[in-house]
Amino acid sequence: MDRKRVIRLSVALTAALLLATALIYVSFSAGRDEFTASQLLARAKPGGQYILAGTVLDGSVHQQGSTLLSRSSTRTASSSVSRTR
Repeated sequence: MDRKRVIRLSVALTAALLLATALIYVSFSAGRDEFTASQLLARAKPGGQYILAGTVLDGSVHQQGSTLLSRSSTRTASSSVSRTR
């Protein structure tokens, strides 16, 4: 390989590495924490918005007007959830 090709290859690989690093950083830093039912019960404040981890229980989803009600559970706790549209 001549010198120009080596320089171009080095620049291209460096740029690819920097872009990959930036993508990984953005992917992890942009995420929001999700709470289990027990964490939500301990930390939630009325009117807040949260991402809830867990399983929606069979038959627990009901609609009352514009509010969607459900129950969610994990291995250690369960919680009632309402979502207003």
